[in-house]
Amino acid sequence: MEMFISKNEKNDYASDKYINVNSCGCRHNFDYTIIRKNGRLDYHLLYICSGKCRAQYDGIEYLLTPGDFIIYYPGQTQMYSFDNDNGCDTMWIHFSGTATAEILEGLKLHAGVFRCRSDEKIYAVFKELVQEHQAEPYIQQSAENVLLIYLLTIISRITRNIDNRRKVTDIENVIMAMSNSFDEPYDINKYAKICSLSPSRFSHKFKQVMGKAPLKYFINIKLKRAKEFLKFSDLSISEIAERVGYDNPLYFSRTFKKAFCISPTEYRNKEKGRE
Repeated sequence: MEMFISKNEKNDYASDKYINVNSCGCRHNFDYTIIRKNGRLDYHLLYICSGKCRAQYDGIEYLLTPGDFIIYYPGQTQMYSFDNDNGCDTMWIHFSGTATAEILEGLKLHAGVFRCRSDEKIYAVFKELVQEHQAEPYIQQSAENVLLIYLLTIISRITRNIDNRRKVTDIENVIMAMSNSFDEPYDINKYAKICSLSPSRFSHKFKQVMGKAPLKYFINIKLKRAKEFLKFSDLSISEIAERVGYDNPLYFSRTFKKAFCISPTEYRNKEKGRE
């Protein structure tokens, strides 16, 4: 999987204008992960057109499907990845400005994940905004600003009409519990209790919602944490294995290689070489 860890992106800044489009676009993503550990200086809206995206917000991982979107405010950690089956089409905007916070507050578009629906008007305005952004400098700025505010207004209306803004579900509570105890053994009884279900019913429901069995999802959380330790720390492989709940470093290495087709040491060397 390709991984982009942002460092000094040239379009990352806080504009002193009323509102400003720093960058925007449409993209087909395939087997790709983006990590902005310290977030950005501007606001970020990511809208899912097709496929699936797994995005983390406030310690919880969400599965985003067509019509859903996520908004990150300045300084918030950004981490999201795209499925490697059929890819994922997205539209995105990075924007800033002195009135941005007030505009978003008025539209009830706070930071977080929103459950929405696909809508042709959103697509049309988004594409027009991208075209304006690619036009001649200084000519398009007024049009960009109008289109951005109009786009945010449309998204807000559709989201409020379906009355389905992000709500924490029992499965999301389970994912939070998994994320907070990734160094502990898998405990299906504990997670089933959070959902007030039997272990078998819990496993069935979790797989329906998240697309994979809870144990497999839990192991994936462990291995993702291991990747972060390998990338951002100088801990030994044995120490990292212990940090993510593996008593046997060799078993940890085999599990890591089976999941990512690369050993922990090879992964660390590869990532360190990119710095």
